[in-house]
Parts: sequence; C-alpha cells; structure tokens
Amino acid sequence: MKTETTRLRRFAKNFRARLVLKSHDVFRWCASRALPMAPAVRPANFNDDLLFAEQCLAAQTEALAGFRALCTGWLRGYLVARGATTGESEAIAETLFVDAVASSNGRPPLLATYRGECPLQPWLARVALNRLFTAKRLAQRDLTRFGQHPEAALETLSEEPSDATEEPVLALLREAIARAFATCEAEQFVMLHLLHSDDLRQEELARMFGCAISTISRHAERAREEVRAKLLAEVRRRDPWLELTWDDLLALCRTTPAEALAV
Repeated sequence: MKTETTRLRRFAKNFRARLVLKSHDVFRWCASRALPMAPAVRPANFNDDLLFAEQCLAAQTEALAGFRALCTGWLRGYLVARGATTGESEAIAETLFVDAVASSNGRPPLLATYRGECPLQPWLARVALNRLFTAKRLAQRDLTRFGQHPEAALETLSEEPSDATEEPVLALLREAIARAFATCEAEQFVMLHLLHSDDLRQEELARMFGCAISTISRHAERAREEVRAKLLAEVRRRDPWLELTWDDLLALCRTTPAEALAV
C-alpha cells in the first residue's frame, strides 16, 4: 500500500508540473460541471418559469402578485439565512421586485435577462445575493470613510449596477475555487482533473497509476472532501458574515451564464 501511494504521489507531481490552469479556467471547469464533487443533476425543462417571467413582464395581475409574494416571502428568508439583516433583506427584496418588472435608468427589467436556462428561484437568489454583497461592502466603505450608519448604504443600492453581469459573488467564487485547488496536494489535484474534467474511470486511473482501484476511490473521495472544506473556509475567510452552504455554491455555479465566466 505504501508503494502504491508513493507511486501515485510521484506520478501526480510530475503530471501536475505540466498542467497550467489559470484561476478562471478552474472556475470554468467547476462551474460548467456544477462543481463536479456534487451528485449529478438530471436535465430539466424550465419553460414554466420562463413563461411566468414573461407574464410578469406583460404585467399580468396574477403573475405579478405571485412574483411579489416570492420576493417578499421566500427571498427575504433566503437573504436572512445567508447573513442579511431584516432591514437589508426587506430593502433588497423590494428593490429587486421593482427592477425585475420595470425599466430603470435605461436598463431593461431584470426578468428580461432571464432565459429559462435554470430555475427562476436560484436565479433570483443569485441576483439578490449580489445585491447583498454590494450593500455590505458599501456599508463597510461608508462606515470606514464617513462613519455612516450601515443601513444608509441601502439607500444608494438602486444606483449600483442591478443586472446579473456585475457580480461580486462570481469574483468571490472564482477566487475561492482557485485557492482551494491551488492548495490541493499534487495527487489530489490530478485525481480530480482526470476524473471530472477528462472523464476517466477509476479503473483507467488505477492502471495509469499502477495501483488498486480502492486506492483511487479512497484518494478521490478524500480529495473531494478536502476541496469542499477548503472552498467553504475560503469563502468565510473573505466574507465572515456570509453563510453559504455547499448546496448554495452549487446553485450559484449552475445559474452562472457561460459568458460571465470569461475573464
């Protein structure tokens, strides 16, 4: 067993030395596969959500009432659970509802940018979480510079870019993912790359590394667990107020448009 582990480590270090993976490439790999350490998700059809969004944009009374309930109910609870104050969650939910169904400052309604490529609720959560990030950072900036009360930052929130293309959460995830993989041991990094990016089977890796399949399975599971832990720890280190779970990270990656991954 010691010989197998040593052989695996030596092979991985040599292999990794030939890999050049920039941080946005790591993120693109992870996001395109919804951070592959997660269970597979079956393709789904979100035409009903897209139709609902179109009905809201057409100002249909029933749809607007349902969307307002979604914002003032579920969305407020989601934000509070992720670190928002009650005041922040209420202000963000209200401004998001207005911006979602009406044009503002020459920008189209937010729902006009929803394409039905993912469920509507996680999409809204991503937009709201970006607004929460903006509010928190504005509050910290103003408190540091002017001694302004943090709640005052919410008054200027609507002046910030409100669409889903300017995303502090995207930058946070990209940096956290890059750091998590950068601190992987060589064999862990290569193991995940070959399994989840190159789609090799464990049997193939066992033959390649000259070790038992059980060794591959054990190393891969440990690598996945360590990446999860390091990624979540890095997110909390950067923004201690933020309460994101692993499922939250997966949902954020699954709702990130491909064009937003380019750096």
